[in-house]
Amino acid sequence: MAKRGGDVTWRRRSLGGGPKRAAAAFGLSAAVLVIAVLAGCQAVRRPQLVPKDKVADVTGYARASITSPSSGPITVQLEGYREAGLAATIERLPPGPPIDCHEDVVLYRILFRPSPGAAANYEAVGHGCEGSVLVNENATSLVPRQDSHCALFDAVAEVLPSSASGTLDDRGSCKVPTKAREGAVDGELVREGGPEPGGPVPLPGLVSLSAVGPELSYLVSAGADGDFQAFVAPGTYSLTGRSPKVLSDGQEMECSAAHRVVVRSGARTNGLRVVCNVR
Repeated sequence: MAKRGGDVTWRRRSLGGGPKRAAAAFGLSAAVLVIAVLAGCQAVRRPQLVPKDKVADVTGYARASITSPSSGPITVQLEGYREAGLAATIERLPPGPPIDCHEDVVLYRILFRPSPGAAANYEAVGHGCEGSVLVNENATSLVPRQDSHCALFDAVAEVLPSSASGTLDDRGSCKVPTKAREGAVDGELVREGGPEPGGPVPLPGLVSLSAVGPELSYLVSAGADGDFQAFVAPGTYSLTGRSPKVLSDGQEMECSAAHRVVVRSGARTNGLRVVCNVR
């Protein structure tokens, strides 16, 4: 008891000045606590900034269903003003509640990267459940967003080709913008040169069709036989590719087509070749 009394005496001395001083100190502590709580609330509500002037991979799906995971990914890569506009659209979305639906489907996925091929540092995933958009930064979950007025869905639908029909058809109350009729591009990713027989040798990998002007690229996969196919908006495109089978200084070599290709509405362009030249 004496020790407890000693403790109490020490505390009274630390306050000093009697009851009035103690009340003032208590009031100051309470004010500091309130400010801290408000600051904490403000930190939680502060909008998260989305990376700009980087690269955004926008992925839709050929098949999207509440009974099975979305599949058949189709990816479009955005840079420059297009990427910045998409990032700004996400930032403008209001905070939303956690997903609480018995039936849900992933409609699209957006990955922001510092540069093409770099690890993603920001992700936004659009769900069919009440326009929910789940976001994370460096694998840390952030406050969800809500796309109740379809602003983000419209921006995604505008750049996705019609082959992402699972995403575009499962749009709920959102309207898909009218598109110019697309053209088809068929080609192959190959290696030429190197060890005998020297090529052309089909390669699996990734092919990028980059539009001249609008800072937009379509990304498609080349199978084990090297064949790839893409459906893209009319325009002029340069083609590049890469394959894990062809490395230069430990990195996947950048391969390219000899000429640009002009894609016309409703037409098919065949026989394109994206070449990895190996000395």
